[in-house]
Amino acid sequence: MKRNSRLSSTLHILVHMAEAQEHALTSEQLAT
Repeated sequence: MKRNSRLSSTLHILVHMAEAQEHALTSEQLAT
């Protein structure tokens, strides 16, 4: 149970990082 929770939180962080990276890329394109 604990391990599963840890895995899901890791996935959540990865998704969040991917979204942030995407947002940074789009704002960079808008700035150009």
